[in-house]
Amino acid sequence: MASICVYEDEGYKDLLPICWMRPVFDLRCGITTLLEKIRREYPRANTYVLCRDYLSDILKGSYPGTIINKFGKETMMLFLNGQIVFDSELAKMIPPAGPDEIFEHEGRIIAARLNKENLELVKSKIKGIVQSGIFSMLKDGIKVTKINVKFISRYFDLIKENGGQIEKDFISKTKGGLIKGRVHQQSVISPKGSVFVDDGSNIGPFVVIDAKDGPVYIGKGVDVQPFSLIQGPAYIGDRCVILGAKIRKNTSIGQYSKISGEVSNCIFQGYCNKQHEGFTGHTYFGEWVNLGAGTTTSNLKSNYGTIKTRYMDQEIDTKQMFLGAAISDHAKTGIATLINAGSIVGVASSYFGGGPMPKFMPSFAWGSQKDIKTYEIDKAVKTAEIVMKRRGIEMTEAEVTLFGRIFDMTETEREYHK
Repeated sequence: MASICVYEDEGYKDLLPICWMRPVFDLRCGITTLLEKIRREYPRANTYVLCRDYLSDILKGSYPGTIINKFGKETMMLFLNGQIVFDSELAKMIPPAGPDEIFEHEGRIIAARLNKENLELVKSKIKGIVQSGIFSMLKDGIKVTKINVKFISRYFDLIKENGGQIEKDFISKTKGGLIKGRVHQQSVISPKGSVFVDDGSNIGPFVVIDAKDGPVYIGKGVDVQPFSLIQGPAYIGDRCVILGAKIRKNTSIGQYSKISGEVSNCIFQGYCNKQHEGFTGHTYFGEWVNLGAGTTTSNLKSNYGTIKTRYMDQEIDTKQMFLGAAISDHAKTGIATLINAGSIVGVASSYFGGGPMPKFMPSFAWGSQKDIKTYEIDKAVKTAEIVMKRRGIEMTEAEVTLFGRIFDMTETEREYHK
């Protein structure tokens, strides 16, 4: 049986802070995560993953049966960078079995298939994430193939690829439209061949699902309440509640989220709470994010110029005209919060007091625009426990430990902000 190993390398740092609490390959793009796309294309392969050590305990619950941060006695393995947006065409170009071969994208090694001696050499040098240079040391002795892939370097790459990935994932998961849930006779679904509604879902009266520009996938047990609009391509995950919202195209909403207001070109990783009015556009949301009433993200500059984003001292011109924010896990906003285009919001931060949020809000920061303090770790954990319990989920010891580790590692974010 073939073996694949999906790994993180130093590139994860460019996706902080949205990947503090998960490996890069666990980020959602389209209907599925990046790892799920890879596993779909190699369904019979043994799957190994390599990630930052402090994340390994969390992954055991998320991916049962996956081998984490260790190897077995395999004699051939295909290594794949976890930031690749994988599809069937790539799987044909990078088969899991065959002679030793390295694959490069724009000068960066993104995959390597290794056998016996070379595999044992690489395994002996890997500790957690894959350091750059581990595969490079083999380049003189084996074939190197240049290949073009879609690669997630920054959070806005997820937003840019999301619509196309919804369409690809829809085809892979459904092969076409099917209505399994209940649809009220006074709702409109068109065309039905591009809409999938899973078991236990309810589409209430006066709902419009418009799939003329792309498919709409609605998972199990979803409640789409009256006067909601969903425009494809769009994904609504299991047990979500859509509260009369306008869901514009290219939006993915992960499981157990509650959404109202207007949402366009966004990704919600899951378990998010946006129950009130307010516009969010071209924005990535981690898990357990809560937006106060009237929270709005800008996604377009008044001069129609390209949007810059900043994480600590790293300022990047994204080259994007439309871009919202990156809002990390467990972040919260108070009522009437305004979030500038290209803003970065850290883990477990809490902003309130109305008005514009700072363009960079550190992890575990708490307060209003003129008075931002450190959110004490014990209070942050207690809040997370309460929030998760409201969705019927008990916080595990591994998650409590993870909070503490991230609090320590993000001290530099808070120091920089001062």
